[in-house]
Amino acid sequence: MAAPATPTFALNWLNTWFKRLDRVHNASILASPTLASMTFVKTGGDVIAQPFTLNGHRGDSGGFAEAQTIASQTQFRNSAKYRWLVPYGEYVGSIQVTHRDIALSRQDRDAAARALENETNQAFKQRGSNIMRLWFGNIGNSLGSATLASGVVTFSNRVAASKLFQGDMVSFSTTDGTSGAVLGSPAFVKASASEVAASTTGTVTVSATSNGTTGNPSGVIDGTYNVFRYGEFNSGDTNAIVTPIQAYLPTAPASTDLHNVKRANDSRLSGLRMPDTQLQGRSIGSKIKLFIANAQVIAGVDGQEIDTVVLNPLDWQLAEEEFTSTVYRNAVETTEDGFSRLTINTANGKTKLISEPHCPQGIMFFIASGQLVFHSPTGMICQWADEEGSIVRRKESELVYEMTPVTYLATVMQAPYAHGRASTTI
Repeated sequence: MAAPATPTFALNWLNTWFKRLDRVHNASILASPTLASMTFVKTGGDVIAQPFTLNGHRGDSGGFAEAQTIASQTQFRNSAKYRWLVPYGEYVGSIQVTHRDIALSRQDRDAAARALENETNQAFKQRGSNIMRLWFGNIGNSLGSATLASGVVTFSNRVAASKLFQGDMVSFSTTDGTSGAVLGSPAFVKASASEVAASTTGTVTVSATSNGTTGNPSGVIDGTYNVFRYGEFNSGDTNAIVTPIQAYLPTAPASTDLHNVKRANDSRLSGLRMPDTQLQGRSIGSKIKLFIANAQVIAGVDGQEIDTVVLNPLDWQLAEEEFTSTVYRNAVETTEDGFSRLTINTANGKTKLISEPHCPQGIMFFIASGQLVFHSPTGMICQWADEEGSIVRRKESELVYEMTPVTYLATVMQAPYAHGRASTTI
C-alpha cells in the first residue's frame, strides 16, 4: 500500500499493533514443529546455569568398603554433577515493512493494520525458520560448501541453495566458521534455483551490489568456499549464535568441553549412539525402534525419556510409508501449520516422528522434549528493538519502514544422555 501521509502516523499505528510479543512468539513457532514442541523459559542474567546429574550404575558386588572407596573417587564416581554455563546468543535481523494499496484503497485503518499484521507474522515465521536452520546447522553455521564462478554459486546439495532468497546477503570463507575469517565483501543474492530437473545441485546468482549485474563480490575470486548468510559467521564469538544441536550431539563422542561440561568424563555426555553394524541394512522405522530400545539399555531410566524423533522430510516420508498401516493418528496433533507428525509405538511407548525441513538429510535426532529448553530474557523467541522510543524506523531517502527483531536465546540440554543421533542411510 502507499506510504502513510506522515511518518508519525505510521509510528503510532505500528506501535499499537506490534508490541504484542505473545503474537510475535506464536508467529515464530509456526515455522517449525520442532519449535512448537520445545519448552521456553524466561531467565534473567547474562548466562544460563543449568545443572544436571549423570547417573551411572552403582556396583554392589565384592567388598562393600572397597566399592564405597571407588565410588567416592572423582574419576570413577557414579553420580556426577554437571552444570551448563551457556551465554545468551544474540541474533539480530531486519524486516522491511512494505506498504501496499490494498488496505488504504478501502480507507479503512483497521484493514490496513490487519494487512500489516499479516505481513509481519510471515516475517516472524521466517525468522523462526531461520533460527531452526541455525540450530540444526553445523558448528560453524555455514549453509555448506559451494563453488563460486563468475557470480554463480553452486551447491552440491540443492537443499542448501533453497535456504537463500532474493535480497539475502552472503559471505564466503575457506573455513567452516569456527576459525578463520570471511573473505572480501558480502554479495547480494539475485536469484536462486534449487528445482532443476534431474539434478541434485542448486545454484544461486550473486552480485557485488544490490542493483548490479551477476558477478563476484569485491575481494573474492572464483573457487570453493563455505557460504554464510551475512552476519552469521561466528569465529570471532562462538557464543554469538544459538548453540546448534550438533554441538551437543556430535558425530562421534567428543572429548572437548562444551559450556563448561567436561565431556571426556563420559561418552554419554555427547549423547547416545549405536554401532553402525547394529543399524546397517535396516529400514528407518526399524532403526528408530531399535535405537530407542537400546537407549534404555545404555542410559537406563534416562533412555526412557526419548519421546520425539526429528527427521528431514524426505527421510520422514520413507518412515511414514513403512508405518502406514500401523500408525496411531490424532487429527489435532498430526499436522501443525502444514508440517506433519506421526506417532508410533516403541519401547518408550508412544513416540512422535517430526518432519523438520532444516534437519540435515541422512541424520535423525532422538530427543527427550522435556529435557530440551530454550531460555530467553522474555521467555519468547524474539523481541522488537526499540530505538529512540519507536520499534519502527523510516529508512532515509526511501518510503520504506524497517523493524528490527532481536533474539536472545540459549539452548540447553538438561540431560545430554537422554538424547541421541543416528544415520538413516547406513
